[in-house]
Amino acid sequence: MITLDNNVKLLDKYVIPAGVYDFVINRNIIQLKKYLEQHPKLLFKIAQFNQQLKLANQYAADNKCLCAYTIPWVTTYANCYNMGQRRVCLTFTQQVNLYRYMIRYWYPSPEMSNTRFLSMVALGTLQELKLAKQYIGAGKDPCVVGNKEVIVGKNFSSNYQFVEYLDNHYIWL
Repeated sequence: MITLDNNVKLLDKYVIPAGVYDFVINRNIIQLKKYLEQHPKLLFKIAQFNQQLKLANQYAADNKCLCAYTIPWVTTYANCYNMGQRRVCLTFTQQVNLYRYMIRYWYPSPEMSNTRFLSMVALGTLQELKLAKQYIGAGKDPCVVGNKEVIVGKNFSSNYQFVEYLDNHYIWL
């Protein structure tokens, strides 16, 4: 477990997946979206992590408690301290503190939380993929949803290949 109970700012930095750390710290939305599109399992894990933090905050508000949560990716903390593929756990208190830190440093705050930024991009990317799939199903161009480079970033030769990609990676939107 990370022993950063008193320093949520460091916790906010250390829970970022190691593969996207630079994109998050530098606020590079385009590169982060491309990476998440190429790693759909990580995309869903980030969405689930965001839900877990919300749930922990709700439990704290109801004077209840949850178990420790194992972060489902290799974190920056594990990478920095040569922990290899070992997973990092967050205590209930850390989950609540991290969620409240995310809320405190919400957009348009100049100090947006790293975890908030990562969640915002991941959830936005899921929403764009969902809209693109709906547009394809309606026979329209999926690229009107947003940036063509991001939505169809893997250079699919047809809309069918794009939908097949979503289905093969269990992106049932």
